[in-house]
This record gives sequence, structure tokens and C-alpha cells, in this order.
Amino acid sequence: MNLMQYPRPEFSIGHFARPNSWELDGKDYALVMDDGYDITLCFRDRKLTFAQTDAAPSPALGYYCFKGDDTTYFVSFEVSQKENHVFILDLAQRLVTHLICEKGVNPRFPQVIRRTFCFGAIAMRGYKLPYKRHSFTTEHLGTTVQWRWSPQMLTKHAYLESNWYRITWNDKGAAADEFDATNEMIPATDDHAQYVKIKENMILLSVTEENGERLLGDRQMFRCDNLTLLQNYDRMYQVGRGFGDLCKDGSWRHINVAFCSYGSPPELPEGFLERENPFTV
Repeated sequence: MNLMQYPRPEFSIGHFARPNSWELDGKDYALVMDDGYDITLCFRDRKLTFAQTDAAPSPALGYYCFKGDDTTYFVSFEVSQKENHVFILDLAQRLVTHLICEKGVNPRFPQVIRRTFCFGAIAMRGYKLPYKRHSFTTEHLGTTVQWRWSPQMLTKHAYLESNWYRITWNDKGAAADEFDATNEMIPATDDHAQYVKIKENMILLSVTEENGERLLGDRQMFRCDNLTLLQNYDRMYQVGRGFGDLCKDGSWRHINVAFCSYGSPPELPEGFLERENPFTV
């Protein structure tokens, strides 16, 4: 079999998705969060339970767990199809980042996903809580990376502004087939992004495809999906998940998909890197 001829092109973005890591199974983590609502995560029998201060634990939930490096874990699970949680468990520094993604909270655009970040620390017996935190960053702004998702699919990202990213792709290939038609109808491919520094050369990137939802609505297939990725710039790969919905031929489908891609320096035209963002003043 020629592995370049991927037999399921509809799964192109998940071609390199990694198998779940079960290294956290059997462990509990007490997370002291800066918003005052502390969290306990309990990993048992390849499920997890989630409890906040003064709240009953959740039922056992399935989860994704991927390693950003040897001591940093990307954990994602759904409370419902409208609410997704991501935790970055940084065991080396005993720090945690928590991201909540919620659908249906915007009355005008119910598909637009609200993102809420909170930072904190991991409590460990015999150790003082660390004072430092993961934090939003602008360190890697001005950089560009080509990410390969499958043998046939690659995208090129430009990180040019603190709350935005810019994407393009080759004229031929899986990405062009999926994105060209809709993106030609919007002013630019800039979209909402947030960047969190986890450690040196490791960034958590969270992107929400919001502009297409606001401008195109029912004319597009992917409906304001959120892509959250833990990027390792020492090893040049990123792991994460996509959360949202798609609507094709009038049929809605929930998205909660794992993926991974590998980075390399891209070739990008100067005009793409220098043009203004039309969505900002």
C-alpha cells in the first residue's frame, strides 16, 4: 500500500493524530485556580471525573490526552456537546492552564464559541505552591510555520498579531479543496487566536473560526469551530483537538476530533505577511 494515497481523505486533518496517552490513569490532581474555583481531576480506568469547589463530581467522562513533551500533557474532555474543557498539565513546573469552550451563549450568533481561560498551579504534598504562572504571550509574533496534517494536506500560518492569526495553503491539495470556496467570500483569512506561553519554546494556540460564522452563516460547512493546539517548537509538532459543528447538505454533525501536525519553514509571499488585517481598526 502506498501510504501517500490516504484511503479516507475526509479524515485528512486527523491523519497524524496520536493515540491517547494513558500515563495519567490512576492519578489525581488538585488544581488551585486563580479564579478561586479549585478543581480536582481524577483519572481512573481510562475515564476522568472533574469536580470544582463545592460542586459534586462529574460522571466518568472520556478524554483525549496527548503529550506536548515528556512532562506536559494536553487533556481535553466534553461535559456536553456544548461545553468542552482543555487542561494543560505542566508537571515539571507544577502549573496548569484551563480553557473552557462553550457554544450557544451568544444570542445573535449561537454557533460562536465563547472561550474562557484560567491559570493556576498543581498542589503537591510537601511542596509550596509555585508563584509563577503560564501567561498570555507575544513572544513568537512575527513568525510563520507550515504545518503538515497529512501527506496531502498542509497549511501555512502567520502569527502576526496578539489576538489573531493568518492562514493560507497551496493552490492544489486537500486544504484548497476544503477551504477555497468559502474563504474567497470573506475579506481575509485572519481569525481570532490566543497564545499562552507554557514554557520555553512551547505555546498553547487557541483559534476560533469566528469571522466566517459571522459573515457567512449557513453558507459554510464548518461552523465557528475551535482548534486548540499545544505547539512544541523544539520538536516542531503540535497536538490538540477541534471542537464545534459542521453542517453539510442540511445535516448537522458535532465535531470533537483529535489531530497532530508537523512543522517546517514555509515559503510565503511578502504581500501575505504585510497586508493589513481588515477586521480591525
